[in-house]
Amino acid sequence: MRNKDGVDPSSITSLYIGRSQTEYPRAFTDWVAQTKTQAIEFNAGEFRKADTRFACGAAKLDLLTVNATMNPQTGELGSSTNADSAIVRLSYKGNSIIFPGDAEGKTERSALENARNNNLDISGTSLLLASHHGARTETSNSPAWLNAVSPNAMLFSARVASSYHHPQCEVINRAAPLVAPVDSSFDVECGLGNAEISSLAVSSRILGTNENGHILARMTSGGTKIFCQKMTPACDEQLSDAELPR
Repeated sequence: MRNKDGVDPSSITSLYIGRSQTEYPRAFTDWVAQTKTQAIEFNAGEFRKADTRFACGAAKLDLLTVNATMNPQTGELGSSTNADSAIVRLSYKGNSIIFPGDAEGKTERSALENARNNNLDISGTSLLLASHHGARTETSNSPAWLNAVSPNAMLFSARVASSYHHPQCEVINRAAPLVAPVDSSFDVECGLGNAEISSLAVSSRILGTNENGHILARMTSGGTKIFCQKMTPACDEQLSDAELPR
């Protein structure tokens, strides 16, 4: 049996999850039952730099944190579904992308603490996905996090016309000076923290599904290139029709 993406669960030999399986929907636990392994729970305190469990050739995953509210090492005992998101760093031949899910400020602090404790340099990230779709609530996308990661480009996966109005203009203003500049300015739509939608003129590598549609980041030994369905100055190349999701 394959899922909608064509992945055969029986081909999976290692599976790590953030919580007990009893906390996941039935559809997920049914899918896990089809794999060839027992799901292993992973928590923020387990992070270590030389973790080879998530290496695949020249590519490596660093699970910087998960369940941050349950990690006494970072003093973040508490409760929040979003704050317990996993923050994952994918690196390949000098490139890196960070996926923070719906991380809040305490999640970002836990990831930074884990990186510091394990002497892992996460600065100069090639591409950073915005925490929580560019939200500013619960100190998501905090200045400390953005400055530490110092991304070359930042991507906002959001549709500003949704009920949440993500990304927030405050976050765009905070991030834009930290990422690489581009040759010309362009407008980015964003929310003002209420029901209003505004736009900001930026001249840096700010990308978003709202402006760019589908986005593909390709890492090679020569660097990271970003392909966009709809071009702005922040994009490197046009995404071909053949590479669009079907």
